[in-house]
Amino acid sequence: MNGAKPPEAEDQEHSNVQEIRLILEHLIEREEVTVRFILDRLYEIGMANLMHHHVQWRSLHPPLHHIARFSQPLFRRIGIYWFNHKGADLIADWLHSLVRFEPEPERKTRTLEPYEVANAEVKRLPPSLITQHPQFRQLRSQVRVLALCLIGGVAVVSSSFFWLDYRLKPATSEFLQDQVLEQVKHDQNRRF
Repeated sequence: MNGAKPPEAEDQEHSNVQEIRLILEHLIEREEVTVRFILDRLYEIGMANLMHHHVQWRSLHPPLHHIARFSQPLFRRIGIYWFNHKGADLIADWLHSLVRFEPEPERKTRTLEPYEVANAEVKRLPPSLITQHPQFRQLRSQVRVLALCLIGGVAVVSSSFFWLDYRLKPATSEFLQDQVLEQVKHDQNRRF
C-alpha cells in the first residue's frame, strides 16, 4: 500500500493539526511580549538588510535609519495583529509539513527569454569591454549631465534664498529704525 491512508487516520491527523493550532494560539496570546521582541528583531534585521542591499548611497543610511526607527511602532502593531490572526496557522502548517514525509514535486524548467540570454552574455564579458560600449558611455554621460543639472539647480535655489535674505535684512532694519524714531518723537512730544 503506497501512501494511501484510511479515512480515520486522515481525520485523526486533521484533529491533531487543529489541536496544534489551538495550542499555538494560546501560546501567542500568553507570550505577546515574546512575540513583540521577535517582531522587533525581525524588523531591525529586515531594515538593515534592506538599507545595505538596496540603498547604494551610504550618506542616506543615517536618515533612513531614523525613519525606520519612527516607523517601527506602526510595524509592531500591524505585525502583532497579523501574527495573532495568521501566525498559529502558518506555524502549524509548517510543522505539519515537516512530519508529512511527502516527496517534493518536480520543478519545471523554464526557457530563458532573449533578454535574459543577452543579459547573461553581458555578465560573462570582461568589465573593460562593457564600459567601452557606446550605450554605456552615453548613459554615463547622461548621468553626469543630470547630476550637474541637479547640483546647479540646488545652487541656484539656495543662492536665491541667500540673496533674498540679504535684500530683506536692510529693509527690515530700516523699517525698525523708522519705528524707533517715530516712537522717540512721540515720547518727546508727550513730555512737553
